[in-house]
Amino acid sequence: MALSIIPIDLDKNATFDEFYAIYNLSFPSSEQKPKEALHAMCNNINYTIFAAYDGEKMVGFTILYHPLTESFYLLEYIGVAPEKRGRGIGQHLFTVALKHLFHTKGAKPLLIEIDSTKAPSNENALRVKREMFYRHLGCRKIEPFTYLLGLKATPTPILMELLVYHPSIEYVSKKLLKEWVEALYTLVYGCERTDSRIEQMFAQTPTTLHLI
Repeated sequence: MALSIIPIDLDKNATFDEFYAIYNLSFPSSEQKPKEALHAMCNNINYTIFAAYDGEKMVGFTILYHPLTESFYLLEYIGVAPEKRGRGIGQHLFTVALKHLFHTKGAKPLLIEIDSTKAPSNENALRVKREMFYRHLGCRKIEPFTYLLGLKATPTPILMELLVYHPSIEYVSKKLLKEWVEALYTLVYGCERTDSRIEQMFAQTPTTLHLI
């Protein structure tokens, strides 16, 4: 497989259609953004979208959020075409995109949002597999911390886990973590800094949280 990974421009219709076909099959509808929001990422200097190509066919992508004024990055999405999974494409996407990001923007903690294995679900085995995928790449979980996804218009809060990739960080303070979460809610999801879910998350959070 001659796999190449390059930044892409979703403003091109053919490229967007290829991307969206994979996106739509990679995430539950409750975690997907509207097409308009995905298109808007193309014109936002805080986002870089990489695609993996097998020859001329797109087989995967990742979306990285790298706000200049914040102390973190976010791996917002990573998806691989269903028929191409299990072949190391996701790992290669992660490694190449992160290397490019650290080289061009500097090394900051990379945050990753994943479905929690603590929440009841008939997809628990898949959630465990996804967590192990990121752990294999060197990502670690913030503990003890319960993360609620900042998507709007959800009838009940979506329970997630927040992972961190950084080669040297062993812990994070409550103050810094709250700054990260507030930035995610306001800049990525368009919520208010006073969103009640933020207060709920940090009501009983200790002053220091470890990466495990």
